[in-house]
Formats: sequence, C-alpha cells, structure tokens
Amino acid sequence: MVESLVVGVAASLVASFVWVVLLRLLRPKVDIATLACFDPSDDKLKIKVINRSRRAIVHIHVEVATVMHVSAAGGLVGMRHVIPLFSPEPLAIEGYRKGNDDQNAYRFAVKIERKDLQDLIASNSSNLRFSVYCEDELSGLGRLFQHAFHDASEIVCGSYAKGQDFNVVLATGDLIPTGPANH
Repeated sequence: MVESLVVGVAASLVASFVWVVLLRLLRPKVDIATLACFDPSDDKLKIKVINRSRRAIVHIHVEVATVMHVSAAGGLVGMRHVIPLFSPEPLAIEGYRKGNDDQNAYRFAVKIERKDLQDLIASNSSNLRFSVYCEDELSGLGRLFQHAFHDASEIVCGSYAKGQDFNVVLATGDLIPTGPANH
C-alpha cells in the first residue's frame, strides 16, 4: 500500500516536471531592445523586437505607454497614457531559422515629438513602457514581455542595424534628453 503511494507520488512529480518543460518549449521567446532609437527627422521612436522561438509568433498586441507616478491617498499610483503605434501590429513574426538573418526581427514605431520625449525622460516620476503580448503559432500559449525606458541613456538618436542583435547605428547628434536624469 505504501509502495503504491510512493510510486504514484513519484510518477506525478515526473509527469509535472515533463509538463513544465514542455510548456517552456511551447511558449514564445521574445527579446526587446534595451535601447530605443529616436529619429529626429520624422519624430519616430523605434523599438526592436526579436522572436527567438523556432516557430512564428501570432496574435501580437503591442502597447507603448508613458507611465507617470502621481501621489494619491496612501502612496504613489501609476497613470498610463497610451501612445498609438505608427503602423498596425504585424499578423505574425517569423521564427528563428539559420540564414533568415532578419525575418524574425521587427521594429515598432511611435510618433513622439522630441520635446515631449525630453520632458518624459527628464521627469524622475515617469517612464516609457513597451509591452508586447504574443502567442506561439503551434500551441497557442501566450506570454507578455515588457521593458521600461527610465532615463536618457536608454534612448539614442540612430537606427537599428539589420540582423539578430540590437546593434545601433548612431546618427550624428547626442543622446535625446537633457536635464536632471541625464548624468
């Protein structure tokens, strides 16, 4: 009786471990650039995303928002203002395969004026938050990925290089904001 209980518990633990490993393999893997690129010629802020999964990601929902922390009864509360994307989200972003070079990378853009970006970054109580939710094309399992840009060192004038990395080709000019957050 005790032996069958031990065997049952051991089998349950092994099955749970296998299930967790399978879920990790079937969920999307996405990297978000830690530097955002600003193009002052057309006031666009671009953020590069790379799909590191073997399969395509679908049902992509992206949100770029400014988050300001304001005082409220009992402490600070985050208030979100969504900045619309320059173009709609793609239907899918291809999965990683050797030789596809840039098929699994995508650059999301929002229209934001340089002064608004400077004001946002100069404030210690606000940040720019990039969120992407996507699902694996095979399993349908979804995942949310986020990155917050807090200060001037995370936003540069330039553009992303082609390829599987987040290399930035800097434009002539300086970092975007000037103010107390730029040390």
